[in-house]
Amino acid sequence: MSLLTTVLKSKKIYSKDELSQIENLENSLKDRVQVSLVTKLMKIICGDNLSNKDHEVILSAHKRFDTFPINSLRMNRRGLHLARLVISNYKSSQDQKNTPTHNPLFMTEGIVTYNNFINNPLRISSIIEEIEKFPILQDKSNGENIISTVSSIPNLTWLLQESGMRQSVLDHCICNSSEEAQSLYLSNTFVQRVKNFPQLGLESSTKLRISEFRKSVETCSDEELHELSRKFSRNQEKIDIVDHQKIPHSDIFFPAVKYWYFPQEVLVEHGPLTYAKNSVTLTEQLAEHYYQASLKCSDGEKYESWRGPDHREGSFRFSRDELDAIGVRMEPITVSADTLICGNVFGVHSRGDARIENIRNAVHGSIRINTPIS
Repeated sequence: MSLLTTVLKSKKIYSKDELSQIENLENSLKDRVQVSLVTKLMKIICGDNLSNKDHEVILSAHKRFDTFPINSLRMNRRGLHLARLVISNYKSSQDQKNTPTHNPLFMTEGIVTYNNFINNPLRISSIIEEIEKFPILQDKSNGENIISTVSSIPNLTWLLQESGMRQSVLDHCICNSSEEAQSLYLSNTFVQRVKNFPQLGLESSTKLRISEFRKSVETCSDEELHELSRKFSRNQEKIDIVDHQKIPHSDIFFPAVKYWYFPQEVLVEHGPLTYAKNSVTLTEQLAEHYYQASLKCSDGEKYESWRGPDHREGSFRFSRDELDAIGVRMEPITVSADTLICGNVFGVHSRGDARIENIRNAVHGSIRINTPIS
């Protein structure tokens, strides 16, 4: 029995005849995802009262639980989010197989590393000099750090356009040859300079009993971190000790690529990307977890506060206990200088916690096409 059918059968929502129809459609979609078949499947799951606009939303990359029918508790109980998740993974696997140059590790381990990417010390040194002229920003800011919009950066422009990075990145995208993917590459690649602090993002100026805090966080759960933030706050100053990018999460419901070019080495003490290589394959356990998360996000945000607002935006957060139960293990992805990483951010990942205060320089970007199912 196929994955979607297996999970839905356990919910005891559907009749035997409906499950048979779902299974037949799912088996066809495993071979080739077609909009007509997806529409038939969604009619069983959602009913016949969906408009053309509703179907467009279902087929799109929209991930936030703020729009009908994505936010419908009734439809998600019947498997709407789960179906989008499963079908988009089928579609991505089919498209990757049709891309002769793609690296299969992207769909198995989720991380593809290109060492000695430029292999030109003078060029690398010049790239570092250009990066260090940019402000400390971890997100893209139009006109400030998007490479294609900034002038007088010849080496970064070369990296973007001529180094081979473009093709390396596009090889890992759904519909890699589409104009949309190529346009997103140009508009989304930016200089990222992350100032990473020890102790889960605490400002170094915050007056805390660091040794006591360090001892506490070694054994506490994610839920307890918020209690610690109140315990250590002074003068009722609000301290957010949790950088939500440091909570393990999956960015989106379908395989999508983020990429980082690191001109300098990134060690464990710098707070590197952490990644669960065994979280890319959509297992029954993971599918069940995402199913349950979709219900809580559809039901008036009745999920634990520590998961933060990004959880309801479709970037589901995981606790350490949940990762253990699913059999997922986070690993730091350290790199030597001159390394390009392409990561499948459907897989569970997070920003690593730094041991020393540092600025991590990178050229970074992401590509999420708007039609992952169609």
